[in-house]
Amino acid sequence: MEIPEIVFSKWNRWNARSTSNCINYPGVYILAHFNTDPLEDKATLVKDIIYIGITGKCTRNSINSKKLTLENRLDTFHKVAFDRTQNNHSGGKAYRNNFPHKNGNDLYFSIFPIKASNKILLSTYIQFVERKLIYEYVMSWNDLPMCNNE
Repeated sequence: MEIPEIVFSKWNRWNARSTSNCINYPGVYILAHFNTDPLEDKATLVKDIIYIGITGKCTRNSINSKKLTLENRLDTFHKVAFDRTQNNHSGGKAYRNNFPHKNGNDLYFSIFPIKASNKILLSTYIQFVERKLIYEYVMSWNDLPMCNNE
C-alpha cells in the first residue's frame, strides 16, 4: 500500500451523513461547528474542529468486520451524543458533556475514506493519520480538539 495523500471531503452537514460518498469504507473523520456552510472544497484543520476520530482499530479478530465503516462510526457517535441510546463512543460522550444543549444543527463532518486490501496495514495507517492530525491540530492551536481527550 502506497501512503496516500491525506485529503478530506468537503464539509457536510451532520444530518446529511448517510448520503456522503465513500461512507461505507473505513477511515478518519473530523467534526466541527460552523455558523454558516464552509465554502472550502476540502476540509482543513481549522480551529472550529471539535473531534478527530477513526472507524476503529482492526485486530486479527475484526479483520472482516462490516462495523469498521465511517457510516457505522458516525451513527454510533449520533446515538451516543444525541439519541443517548448507546454509550460506546468516547467522542460522543465528550460531545454530549461539552455541548449538552446542541442538537447537531451547526455540526459538520468531513471524511477521509481509506481503501486497502491489507486490513492490518489499513488499520495501522488509519491510526497514523488520526495521530498525525491531532498532532498538527495541537501544533496549530496549542490544545486538543474539545472532544478528544488524548
